[in-house]
Amino acid sequence: MTAYLTLHLPMRLKLMLILQIKEKNMKPKATCWKHFDKFTDESGAKKAKCKYCEKPYAASTSTNGTSAMNNHMRICLKFPRDIVDKGQKLINFLPSSTGAKEGVIST
Repeated sequence: MTAYLTLHLPMRLKLMLILQIKEKNMKPKATCWKHFDKFTDESGAKKAKCKYCEKPYAASTSTNGTSAMNNHMRICLKFPRDIVDKGQKLINFLPSSTGAKEGVIST
């Protein structure tokens, strides 16, 4: 057992280093991060601040999710409502006639 660990220790260390580098280089995936700036407060807690009204929220990745920030975006009076998410489009189905199963799909 110990021979196995000593033989494979360098490989395990390399894997751990690769995973740590990937974790540091990962971009936040939630769309709300486009509207919040991360910062650390005076007590060392990780926080996020709304770019429009500057209201702070807890933003520790291990304990806090993004639900509070998503909810804030819905009620923030300074949030620009005309922002369009370019990541996904809506597809409309226009029937050719009333009650028809055939039609045209448009974006």
